[in-house]
Amino acid sequence: MHQAIRRPFSRLRPTYTTLYAPGMTERFEIFMAGTPGLESALLAEAQANGFTCAAAITGGVTVNGGWADVWRANLTMRGASRILVRIGSFMAFHLAQLDKRARKFPWSETLRSDIPIRVEVATSRKSKIYHAGAATQRIEDALKANGYQISADAPITIKARIDDNRVTISLDTSGESLHKRGHKEAVGKAPMRETLAALMLRSCGYDGREPVLDPMCGSGTFVIEAAEIAAGWLPGRTRHFAFEQLASFKPDIWRELRRAGETHGPPSHFYGSDRDPGAIRMAMANAERAGVGDLIAFQNLNAIDLQRPHGPPGLIICNPPYGGRIGNQKMLYGIYAGLGETLKARFSGWRVGIVTSEAGLAKATGLPFKPKGAPIPHGGLKVWLFHTRPLG
Repeated sequence: MHQAIRRPFSRLRPTYTTLYAPGMTERFEIFMAGTPGLESALLAEAQANGFTCAAAITGGVTVNGGWADVWRANLTMRGASRILVRIGSFMAFHLAQLDKRARKFPWSETLRSDIPIRVEVATSRKSKIYHAGAATQRIEDALKANGYQISADAPITIKARIDDNRVTISLDTSGESLHKRGHKEAVGKAPMRETLAALMLRSCGYDGREPVLDPMCGSGTFVIEAAEIAAGWLPGRTRHFAFEQLASFKPDIWRELRRAGETHGPPSHFYGSDRDPGAIRMAMANAERAGVGDLIAFQNLNAIDLQRPHGPPGLIICNPPYGGRIGNQKMLYGIYAGLGETLKARFSGWRVGIVTSEAGLAKATGLPFKPKGAPIPHGGLKVWLFHTRPLG
């Protein structure tokens, strides 16, 4: 695996801070965007994947690395939604200055003139340039002056942030959100994103070496993600990324990185069940596309009819209906209570994780949950992951 060599940042011009050079030995700042509230889980994953310099900040994790680290992050990080690279910054106190310095920015070190570009600008109240639309237009004009095409549906996105009069230029190296693994075509009414599922599994202590069961599996995201982790499948193994269309891309090194991900036989089994036969059909089809269909046993049954599988205890995790998402919340207390009674009676030694927007619904299970953590955005709501120690 390529490891970037630490070298000091250089200055291209007095007005610019150059954060990387196209040579493979340079280091620069990489931002792994993740789900707010689960930054600690994303940090743990980054460290487990060999990003030893990682640090958690609001909304994600930062690391220092080179281009091979950017590619490896896109390929291996299950919990990250996007991988951004900070390619440079400069000061600008008014639009004319922004225009002038954007025209002189070394775009060609990273961008290809034959690939269209999209620009997104965010501004802060601490900056004299406060109109994001006008700032976007100036940067687009600067790119056009340098021979680049601007398109609303371009494969490459430049993200500029103006904060305290400093313009920071970043590139979205992922393209489509990283939760789009390329396998889950069928989804239910309230689908769980793969990236969020991965972070919740890690938050519950899952490391790929124990059984996982989802008694309300829907389209199967939790158990499919768990089986892929156990089998060693890399999340980005079959998809394409925006960085493949940058001037800094090295196909030979990328091929080596993709080959480095080897699978191994999973030591555990995985189980998904749902009362909806249509959900089971979707989950089975998604698991087959992901290549883990033979690792997961799916059943069409009600959660209260769940039976303990043979073998060692593991993790039960589910995303049940909750009032703000599906149906009448008052009708759900009985469902949660029945689920809790089933798990307490039949699953001694297993840990439990439940995602819900209402603490009252979690309490209705009667399960001994740990204190809840930070709220997590999901489907336009704030939810919490309630999880237990092994049941007595």
